[in-house]
Amino acid sequence: MDDESYTIQGLFKPLRNMGIEVVEAKCAIEAFNLSKNWQSYDIIVIDLIIPLMDDDEDLPDIVKNWDNEPYVGVGLVKWLISYLKVECPLLLISVIENPIKAFDLSKYGITHSLSKSGLLPSAVKNEILSLLGIGDEQ
Repeated sequence: MDDESYTIQGLFKPLRNMGIEVVEAKCAIEAFNLSKNWQSYDIIVIDLIIPLMDDDEDLPDIVKNWDNEPYVGVGLVKWLISYLKVECPLLLISVIENPIKAFDLSKYGITHSLSKSGLLPSAVKNEILSLLGIGDEQ
Protein backbone atom coordinates (compact mmCIF):
# COMPACT_ATOMS: atom_id res chain seq x y z
CA MET A 1 0.00 0.00 0.00
CA ASP A 2 1.48 3.36 -0.97
CA ASP A 3 1.52 6.60 1.00
CA GLU A 4 -1.39 8.01 -1.02
CA SER A 5 -3.60 5.13 0.06
CA TYR A 6 -2.78 5.79 3.72
CA THR A 7 -3.57 9.47 3.20
CA ILE A 8 -6.95 8.64 1.65
CA GLN A 9 -7.75 6.22 4.47
CA GLY A 10 -6.92 8.97 6.97
CA LEU A 11 -9.18 11.48 5.25
CA PHE A 12 -12.16 9.15 5.64
CA LYS A 13 -11.39 7.86 9.14
CA PRO A 14 -13.87 10.22 10.89
CA LEU A 15 -16.65 8.94 8.62
CA ARG A 16 -15.69 5.33 9.32
CA ASN A 17 -15.66 6.16 13.04
CA MET A 18 -19.28 7.30 12.65
CA GLY A 19 -20.16 3.92 11.16
CA ILE A 20 -20.30 5.16 7.57
CA GLU A 21 -19.01 2.62 5.07
CA VAL A 22 -16.31 3.95 2.75
CA VAL A 23 -15.31 1.99 -0.35
CA GLU A 24 -11.98 3.00 -1.87
CA ALA A 25 -10.75 2.63 -5.45
CA LYS A 26 -6.99 2.99 -5.81
CA CYS A 27 -7.05 3.41 -9.60
CA ALA A 28 -9.41 4.19 -12.47
CA ILE A 29 -10.14 0.58 -13.37
CA GLU A 30 -11.24 -0.09 -9.78
CA ALA A 31 -13.38 3.05 -9.87
CA PHE A 32 -14.86 1.90 -13.20
CA ASN A 33 -15.78 -1.50 -11.78
CA LEU A 34 -17.18 -0.11 -8.52
CA SER A 35 -19.12 2.67 -10.26
CA LYS A 36 -21.22 0.24 -12.26
CA ASN A 37 -23.18 -0.23 -9.03
CA TRP A 38 -23.41 3.48 -8.24
CA GLN A 39 -26.97 3.09 -6.97
CA SER A 40 -25.57 1.43 -3.84
CA TYR A 41 -23.58 4.57 -2.94
CA ASP A 42 -24.89 7.73 -1.30
CA ILE A 43 -22.02 9.85 -2.60
CA ILE A 44 -18.97 9.40 -4.85
CA VAL A 45 -15.75 11.20 -3.99
CA ILE A 46 -13.25 11.50 -6.84
CA ASP A 47 -9.60 12.45 -6.75
CA LEU A 48 -8.99 13.83 -10.24
CA ILE A 49 -5.37 12.68 -10.36
CA ILE A 50 -5.56 8.90 -10.16
CA PRO A 51 -3.62 6.23 -12.06
CA LEU A 52 -5.37 4.20 -14.73
CA MET A 53 -4.47 0.90 -13.06
CA ASP A 54 -2.23 -0.69 -10.46
CA ASP A 55 -1.03 -3.64 -12.53
CA ASP A 56 -1.10 -5.03 -16.06
CA GLU A 57 -4.82 -5.73 -16.32
CA ASP A 58 -6.57 -5.15 -19.61
CA LEU A 59 -8.43 -1.87 -19.69
CA PRO A 60 -11.77 -1.41 -21.41
CA ASP A 61 -11.55 1.16 -24.21
CA ILE A 62 -13.72 3.62 -22.30
CA VAL A 63 -11.23 3.65 -19.41
CA LYS A 64 -8.27 3.96 -21.80
CA ASN A 65 -9.96 7.06 -23.26
CA TRP A 66 -9.95 8.75 -19.84
CA ASP A 67 -6.20 9.11 -20.31
CA ASN A 68 -6.98 11.56 -23.17
CA GLU A 69 -8.40 14.02 -20.63
CA PRO A 70 -6.15 16.43 -18.72
CA TYR A 71 -6.45 13.99 -15.77
CA VAL A 72 -7.91 10.50 -15.61
CA GLY A 73 -10.41 11.57 -12.95
CA VAL A 74 -11.90 14.14 -15.34
CA GLY A 75 -12.70 11.32 -17.76
CA LEU A 76 -14.19 9.32 -14.89
CA VAL A 77 -16.45 12.24 -13.91
CA LYS A 78 -17.67 12.73 -17.47
CA TRP A 79 -18.36 9.00 -17.85
CA LEU A 80 -20.23 8.82 -14.55
CA ILE A 81 -22.53 11.69 -15.53
CA SER A 82 -22.88 11.21 -19.30
CA TYR A 83 -22.92 7.43 -19.61
CA LEU A 84 -23.99 6.01 -16.24
CA LYS A 85 -26.31 8.95 -15.46
CA VAL A 86 -25.20 8.91 -11.81
CA GLU A 87 -27.70 10.74 -9.61
CA CYS A 88 -25.89 10.72 -6.27
CA PRO A 89 -23.71 13.70 -5.33
CA LEU A 90 -20.14 13.83 -6.64
CA LEU A 91 -17.42 15.51 -4.61
CA LEU A 92 -14.08 16.29 -6.24
CA ILE A 93 -10.83 16.30 -4.31
CA SER A 94 -7.90 17.77 -6.20
CA VAL A 95 -4.62 19.62 -5.96
CA ILE A 96 -5.84 21.56 -9.00
CA GLU A 97 -7.20 24.93 -7.95
CA ASN A 98 -10.92 25.22 -8.72
CA PRO A 99 -11.14 22.02 -10.82
CA ILE A 100 -14.80 22.59 -11.61
CA LYS A 101 -13.96 25.78 -13.47
CA ALA A 102 -10.58 24.56 -14.79
CA PHE A 103 -12.18 21.58 -16.57
CA ASP A 104 -15.64 23.08 -17.23
CA LEU A 105 -17.31 20.44 -15.05
CA SER A 106 -20.20 22.65 -13.97
CA LYS A 107 -21.93 21.75 -17.24
CA TYR A 108 -22.01 18.18 -15.88
CA GLY A 109 -23.71 19.38 -12.71
CA ILE A 110 -20.60 19.19 -10.56
CA THR A 111 -20.78 21.86 -7.87
CA HIS A 112 -18.57 20.70 -4.99
CA SER A 113 -14.83 20.30 -4.67
CA LEU A 114 -12.23 20.37 -1.93
CA SER A 115 -8.63 21.44 -2.32
CA LYS A 116 -6.32 18.58 -1.42
CA SER A 117 -3.72 21.03 -0.21
CA GLY A 118 -3.86 21.01 3.58
CA LEU A 119 -7.09 19.01 3.50
CA LEU A 120 -8.13 17.79 6.93
CA PRO A 121 -10.28 14.73 7.64
CA SER A 122 -12.76 16.98 9.48
CA ALA A 123 -13.28 19.06 6.32
CA VAL A 124 -13.95 15.94 4.26
CA LYS A 125 -16.40 14.66 6.87
CA ASN A 126 -18.21 18.01 7.14
CA GLU A 127 -18.53 18.40 3.35
CA ILE A 128 -19.80 14.86 2.86
CA LEU A 129 -22.29 15.12 5.72
CA SER A 130 -23.50 18.44 4.32
CA LEU A 131 -23.94 17.00 0.81
CA LEU A 132 -25.87 14.07 2.27
CA GLY A 133 -27.99 16.32 4.48
CA ILE A 134 -26.80 14.52 7.61
CA GLY A 135 -26.20 16.42 10.83
CA ASP A 136 -22.93 15.67 12.64
CA GLU A 137 -24.01 13.78 15.76
CA GLN A 138 -20.49 13.78 17.17
